[in-house]
Amino acid sequence: MPVPQTRGLHQRSLLRDDVYRSLRDAIIRGDLQPGEKLRDAELSDWLGVSRTPIREALLRLERAGLVVATPGRLTMVAPENDDAVRHAQQVAAELHALAITLAAPTLGPEDFAEMERANQALTTALDTVQHPGTTPSTVAGYHARLRPLTLMTPSTTWRCRSAATR
Repeated sequence: MPVPQTRGLHQRSLLRDDVYRSLRDAIIRGDLQPGEKLRDAELSDWLGVSRTPIREALLRLERAGLVVATPGRLTMVAPENDDAVRHAQQVAAELHALAITLAAPTLGPEDFAEMERANQALTTALDTVQHPGTTPSTVAGYHARLRPLTLMTPSTTWRCRSAATR
C-alpha cells in the first residue's frame, strides 16, 4: 500500500492548552464565578491532570485578565469589570451589525422573521436570568443556539432592513 503524501492531517494539542481552554470556558460559562478561589489541587482533581498544566493555564489566564493571582497567597477568578463588559458588548454589537449589513442583500422576509424570533428568545432568556434560581448558563444556552442572531438591537434590525432595501 502506498503511503499518502499529505502530512500533518492529525492535529495534536498540548495538555496545557486543553487545560487552559477548559478553565477559560468554565469561567466564561459562569461555572467558576468572579471572585471564586482557584486551588491547584482541586482543579487538578477536577480535570484529572497534574498540577503543572494547571499552573501554566492559570498564568495564561492571568495574562488574559480572567484570573487574578497573588503569588504564594491566592489565585481567583477576576472580578467582573463593568466597563470592559460594556465595551465588549458594544464591539460585539457593531460586529453583528456589520455582518448583517453585509448579509442583508441575500436575506429574505423569512430570514428577518427568524431574526425577530431569535431576538425575542434572547430577550426572554435575559429576563429569565433576572429571576432567582436561574444562572448565566440560561443565557449561554440561548446564545449557543442563536449565536449568529443574538445582540440584534432594534437599530441593527433597522440597519439590516435599510440595507436590504437599497
